[in-house]
Amino acid sequence: MENVFLITNKERTKFLCRNTIGRYFDIPKKQKDIITYPTEGSAKMIIVSHRGDYNLDSDEKREMMVVQYELILKEVS
Repeated sequence: MENVFLITNKERTKFLCRNTIGRYFDIPKKQKDIITYPTEGSAKMIIVSHRGDYNLDSDEKREMMVVQYELILKEVS
């Protein structure tokens, strides 16, 4: 098990994601699009320094928060 940090909104419906087009803050199109951060500090730094990069309105910008998740890896046979 590994702890990862995600940037999401209060309802935990939108996440900061990345795909071939670029970054977006919305409902993930694919689970693998969700950006994970190894530390809480690195995720918070993204919120502070890059909020203007995602074409968000001011309400969405205020909603962004860092949440810790536990990542569980299972071997598929």
